Amino acid sequence: MLHLPVVALRLPPANCCQASGLESRDPLDTNSKSVYDYGMATIHGDKLRGHLEAMILSTLERGEAHGLEILDRLEQAGCGLLRLKEGSLYPALYRLEAAGQVKADWETEQHGRRGARRRIYRLTPKGKRQLHAGRVEWQQFVNILGGILGAPA
Repeated sequence: MLHLPVVALRLPPANCCQASGLESRDPLDTNSKSVYDYGMATIHGDKLRGHLEAMILSTLERGEAHGLEILDRLEQAGCGLLRLKEGSLYPALYRLEAAGQVKADWETEQHGRRGARRRIYRLTPKGKRQLHAGRVEWQQFVNILGGILGAPA
């Protein structure tokens, strides 16, 4: 069994999907192209195994967020191809918190909304160091696989 390193991806700018022609489709707009029009498959949990923690760290580099906001950021950055479930996200957040790479605090105010308080996650200095190391590892990994597959990065 191949064990992939924990990796980190730098999140692309918010408009990256449009610039690449891979924008998420508005279901009411029949003229827009979707990632599915390009034959790209949705990326689900198994393909993300070993990468999720690093992707979370990368989203938090943009600023603190609660869990569902992290999911939204990941899905947007993935041009609509990432399909994550809360059942995958929260255990990863708890692991990152236990490792000291993220810090979570309960929200003190509900900011005009009803419902339960949310936990707000932010990147710690240790998490920033891990993110940097993960990016270096990821680039080495991509370069090696690209050379083997004949598709350099």
